[in-house]
Amino acid sequence: MLGAKRQSREFSCIVPRGFLKAYLLEILTEGPMHGYALMERVHKITGFWKPSPGTVYPLLTSLVKEGYVEAAAGTGRRKEYKLTRKGKKVSSEMKETRYLLNEKLSGVLSQMTPATKKDLKVYFKSMVKNCREGPMIDPIHQMFALLLKLSNSPEKTLHASKILNDANSKLSKLLDDEGGKL
Repeated sequence: MLGAKRQSREFSCIVPRGFLKAYLLEILTEGPMHGYALMERVHKITGFWKPSPGTVYPLLTSLVKEGYVEAAAGTGRRKEYKLTRKGKKVSSEMKETRYLLNEKLSGVLSQMTPATKKDLKVYFKSMVKNCREGPMIDPIHQMFALLLKLSNSPEKTLHASKILNDANSKLSKLLDDEGGKL
C-alpha cells in the first residue's frame, strides 16, 4: 500500500480538476466545518483521498472571496466555514449536475457492457463498500476518470468499448483458469 502522502498525491492526479471545489460545497451542506474537518470528511467519504492543507485552505479562501462560503472564528485559531445563500444555491445546482453526470456515465458503461444500469449501480455500491483498499482500487479509479473524459467523443467511446471488451475477455479467462465461473 502506498504511504499516506504519496497515495494522496497519486489520487490528486486522478481526481478531475475543479472537483474539490464542488465537493467542499457539497460537504458544507451538512453544516459548518473547519478546514481540517473538511479534509477528514473527504477522506472518510472517498475512503482513498485526503486533500492536502495546501490545496484546501487556498480553495476555502477563494470560496470566501467568491461569496459561496463565510469564514467565522471557531475554537482556537481555527476558522469555521459555512455556506452562504449563494453557496447553497450553487451546491444544489451541482448536486443535480452530479446526478446527470452519473446517469451519463452509467449510460456510457451500459452501452459498453451487457450490464443494465441497475446492475452497474449495484456494482458501484459494492465497490464503494468493499474495495476502498487493495491493489485494484488505483486502476479502477483511473479507469473511471478516463472513461468520463472519453465519454464526449463517440469515436473514442467505441475504441474504449473494444478495449474494455478485450479486458473483460482476459479477466474471464483468468477466472476460468482458476476454475471459477462468471
